[in-house]
Amino acid sequence: MWLIAAAPLVLGASFPNPTKTRSVTFARDIYPLIERKCVSCHRPGGSAPFSLQTYQQVRRRGDLVGTMVLTRSMPPCYGKSDFGEFCEGGGHFTDEEAVLLQDWLRQGKPEGPERVYDESAAPEWRLGKPDAVVRPLKPGQVDTEGRPYWTVYVIPLEKLKGRRLKAFDVRPLTPLAVRGATLGLARDGLAEVPRGITGYRSGGFLERDAAKLLGTWAPGYRAWQLPRGASMALDRDALVLQVLYQPRGKPEDAQVEVGLYFSTNRGDREPSWLTLQREDFTVPAPGNLIVHESGSLRPGTRVLGVIPEARFYCSSISLTANGREVYHSVRWMPYWPGSFSFAEPVEFPEGAQLDAQWMFDNDIHMGQNEGTRPRPIQSGPRERDEAARIHVLTLGPR
Repeated sequence: MWLIAAAPLVLGASFPNPTKTRSVTFARDIYPLIERKCVSCHRPGGSAPFSLQTYQQVRRRGDLVGTMVLTRSMPPCYGKSDFGEFCEGGGHFTDEEAVLLQDWLRQGKPEGPERVYDESAAPEWRLGKPDAVVRPLKPGQVDTEGRPYWTVYVIPLEKLKGRRLKAFDVRPLTPLAVRGATLGLARDGLAEVPRGITGYRSGGFLERDAAKLLGTWAPGYRAWQLPRGASMALDRDALVLQVLYQPRGKPEDAQVEVGLYFSTNRGDREPSWLTLQREDFTVPAPGNLIVHESGSLRPGTRVLGVIPEARFYCSSISLTANGREVYHSVRWMPYWPGSFSFAEPVEFPEGAQLDAQWMFDNDIHMGQNEGTRPRPIQSGPRERDEAARIHVLTLGPR
C-alpha cells in the first residue's frame, strides 16, 4: 500500500467502540496487520515512498497510518467485489482491525516483546522463479516532470512463441516511478515497428495495439494468475506492454521486467474476453452522464477477472451479474489503476445477465474543470477523450 499524505477523517465514519480496551502491542497485534496489508509496497525497493517493516518505522508515522486506515485511503484498493478482495493481504483494514490500530495509538504505541522484523530488500518473484523473463529492449528514462503518462513497448517473443501462459508478474527497476502495467499480444505487423523498441506514448488504451489482452499488474495487487486447467496461447510474434509512469522530479530508469510462467498441460482450456462497451457518446457541459451496457454469460461460465476502462471525467464504474456486484470502483482513478483478478474463479452455474455502468461528471466543480469552463467531452482513443469499456475474462463451461 502507498501512504502519500494525510487525509481528513470521513464524516459519519462509524467503528466499534468497546467499553473495555485490552492492552495492544506492536509485536503481538499491529505488526501482523502491517506485514499482511502494507509491506508488499512499504519495503526497501517497494513502490511506496517509505518502509513500514520495523517498530521504529511504524511508530514514527503511526498517526499518518492511523488516519489513512480510518479514511479507507490506504491500502489503495479502489475496486471491491461481492466475490472477494483483489488486493494482497485482504484489502482495507476491517472495522475491528482499525479499532485495534487506534487503541495502539491511544496507548502510546507500545512495542511489546522483542521480535525480529523482516527488513529484507525487495523479495523475489511472488510466484517463484519465472520460466522466462522478458523486458523492453531500450526503454530509456522516466520523464522528470509532468503528469503520469502511458508508454507502449513491443517485446518480440522469438523462441517463446507457441508457449501457453498461465501467469505473469512485473518488477520495475524503479518501483516508485511505475503505477501499473497492461500486457497483451501484439497485433500483426507491430513487431516490425521500430518505435516499439524504445516505446511510444499512448492514450492509456491498449486495444489498438493488442490482438488480445492478457492481464494487468499494479502494486499492492495479486499477480495475474489463471486457475488450474486454463492458460493462454502466445500465438503472436510479440508482446505489447503498456506501462503507466509517474514522473518524480529526477531521471529514473524506465526498465521493467515481466516474469512469465508457462503451462505444460496439453488439456488446458483457453479463456476468452467479453467486452462491454459504449462508443460515440458525449458528456454534456456542464452536466452528468450515466452509460449502461449489458451482456450475458452462458450457464457454467466462470469469471476470472476484469479490466475496467475510462478516463478523467468518470467517477464510478460497476459491473453486476444477476444483481450481485462483480466489480465496483470505490472511486475511479485512471492514474492509480488496480489489477482486478479473482483469487478463485467466480462461477455462474445458471448463467448470468451482466450489467455495466459508468458515471461521468462534467460539472463546474469537477477537478478536471478547475479554473476553466466545462466543455463537452467526446469519447475516443486520445488521453483527453472519454471511454466506457470493461473487459471480462471468462472461462467457458467444462
